[in-house]
Amino acid sequence: MTVNAAITIRPATDDDVPLIAHNVLDAVGIEHPETEALDHLAELCRCTDVLYSWANTDIALWDGRPVGSLTSYDGGRYAEMRVKTFAELEKFLGMDFSRMSVETGPGEFYLDSLAVLPGFRGKGIGTLLMQHGIAKARALRFPRAALLVDIDNPDTMRLYESLGFKKVGEMYLFSTLYARMIVELPPERR
Repeated sequence: MTVNAAITIRPATDDDVPLIAHNVLDAVGIEHPETEALDHLAELCRCTDVLYSWANTDIALWDGRPVGSLTSYDGGRYAEMRVKTFAELEKFLGMDFSRMSVETGPGEFYLDSLAVLPGFRGKGIGTLLMQHGIAKARALRFPRAALLVDIDNPDTMRLYESLGFKKVGEMYLFSTLYARMIVELPPERR
C-alpha cells in the first residue's frame, strides 16, 4: 500500500468495478460513455481472467474516496486474457479486434489503463499510481515495464518520460496511434 498526504493506493475489489470500467474507457479516450457500454464493460471487469479485471487493478484514494485506477499485469498472460476480453468487447461494441496489434508479451509488466477522475487531475495521483506500478513490476522481478500512450497526449508522455520510460515504437489500437514506451528495471544490488 502506498501513501502520500491524502492519497492512498490499494488493490481493487469487486466493489471498485464501476470506477474501473469508467477509467478503462477514459484511458482510451471515451470520457462520457453511454450507460449501456459502461454496464457491459463493468460486467467484463468483474471477471478475473480478463485484461481489465478488478483483480489486475490498483485504486487511488483521495481522503478515502476512489478517484483513480491503474490496471496492470504480467505481459506473459496478455495473449490468454486478450482472447476472452476482446470476444466480449466485440459482442457489445460490434467491432472486430482480431487484427489489433499485440501490446505486450512475456518479460514485461504491462501498465495497461491509467485514469484519474477529472476533478482530481493535476494532484499527483497519476504519478503515484505509475510509481506504484513500477514498484510492483520491480517487486515481481520483471526486467521492464511497458505501456502505450496516445501520441496526441504530450503531457502524459512527458510524465512517463520523467519516470524513466523511453519511446521504442508506435502502434495503432482502437483506431488511435500510440507510442510504445518501456522502462528497464535492472535487478537491485543487495
